[in-house]
Amino acid sequence: MSVVERKEQQRERKRRQAQARRDRKRAAQLAQDQNAAIEAAQNENPQPQQEERTETIMITNFDQAAEPATPTERDKRWQGCCRLAVNLLHSNQIAQFVTDLHAGRVPQVTEPAMMTAAISLVSGMSGAGVKRWDWLPAPSVEELADPAAWAERRLAERRVVQDEAERIRRQQQKVARAFGQPPSGGSGTINPVYLQKLKYSLEELARRLEQAMSKEGFRREDLDHRSPNYISVAKGGISNKQITIMACMIAGRAPRSFDESWNIVTDFLDKRRAEKS
Repeated sequence: MSVVERKEQQRERKRRQAQARRDRKRAAQLAQDQNAAIEAAQNENPQPQQEERTETIMITNFDQAAEPATPTERDKRWQGCCRLAVNLLHSNQIAQFVTDLHAGRVPQVTEPAMMTAAISLVSGMSGAGVKRWDWLPAPSVEELADPAAWAERRLAERRVVQDEAERIRRQQQKVARAFGQPPSGGSGTINPVYLQKLKYSLEELARRLEQAMSKEGFRREDLDHRSPNYISVAKGGISNKQITIMACMIAGRAPRSFDESWNIVTDFLDKRRAEKS
């Protein structure tokens, strides 16, 4: 191993240790705020000033993020590999790119193992139920000895972090409601999806959905904005939310499960194709 690689590993190790300390500090702060909020809620006759102070701490500190670490040059290369992998996945060009990479026809990629790991990570996100994040930390040189195995472990770890963040977010909303506070990040009441309207006609939405379904390997999950295969509405795609609104345009406004909305919409498309033929 070269001197440069050893120094890079040392910097990576220090950065991870610093990140772990920040995570532990934030978890301790969250637990402290939780206890303060619950204690205040159980107090039947709280002092006004104390209650106001507790609510302010509770609502504000839950959203305080750990101080972000400064990305290293290796982190930046890794993030570039992941962004490229997402673009390749969306354009169905991964197979050809991997062939070119192994043949040495992509000289811009100076670390093929890192690029391979990025492709494995991005390709597995949808199946693992993992949302996009900043991709950090980058894998170490040792971890890149088996990119596929590393990507599987990283996705499992990320799912745990993601689920814990979601649990804290939901808990924050419950505590906020108990104190009569609006959820953090909210700015008023949002109508349920089935009561919302779109600027697109039913014909346009049907065209977009048929176009999406005609792609090779299409799955309903690809309409979820968290899927790496998702095509944004701005780029001519269609989302789960629009499927729900389409069902309301076809069968009337009413709360439905997504499965019910999907069946209504696909039945509509089947009838539409039959009429055209």
